[in-house]
Amino acid sequence: MKKQVLICAVALALGGCAVPLEMTYNQLDELRALGEYHKAERDAYRSESVARATERAAAAAEVIKAVAEQDLQGALDALEAEINK
Repeated sequence: MKKQVLICAVALALGGCAVPLEMTYNQLDELRALGEYHKAERDAYRSESVARATERAAAAAEVIKAVAEQDLQGALDALEAEINK
C-alpha cells in the first residue's frame, strides 16, 4: 500500500513537471518567433532608409547635372565670344 502511494506521488510529481517543460518550449518558440519578427522589422526599416537616401541622392544628382549644364553653356558662350573677337 505504501509503495502504491509512493508510486502515485512520484507519478503526479513527474506529470506536473511535464506541463511546465512543454510551456517552456512553447515560450522559447514564441521568443524565437518574436526575435525573427523584430529582425524583419529592422530590415524593412533599413531598406526604407536606403530607398529614401537613394531618392535624395538621385535628386542631388539631377541638381548637380543642371548646374553642370549651366556651367557648360556659360563656358561654351565664353568660348564662342573669344573665337568671334
